[in-house]
Amino acid sequence: MMTGARRWSVGVLLLACLAPLAGCEQKLTYERWQLINQGSSGLEVENAIGKPTFTMDDQWTYEDHDRHITAHIYYEKGSDRVLTKQWYDPEHGWQGKNPDEVREGERSEGTPSIYRSEQEK
Repeated sequence: MMTGARRWSVGVLLLACLAPLAGCEQKLTYERWQLINQGSSGLEVENAIGKPTFTMDDQWTYEDHDRHITAHIYYEKGSDRVLTKQWYDPEHGWQGKNPDEVREGERSEGTPSIYRSEQEK
């Protein structure tokens, strides 16, 4: 039979072992990425999918190499507001729009610009 002190020690040990698992929810998911809309703030993006892997100028990039996920969040120049976003994973393929398509107006969505004729561009 366990004494009160021993029971307390076991409880503390279990709590210490389980505490790190409490924050292990995977934020970088396709469903959470879908919550991000044009005009969302950087804080809203972080709340939805977490901190980016790296940032460059007006772009945040998220990568999860184990799950083969890449996500890009593009911001309006000099702003904290989302312009557009892109997602890639094996299940969904490429989703979203290139920021050049949004900045220059709608173009043929399914064909990358390098494959379009000069008249289509």
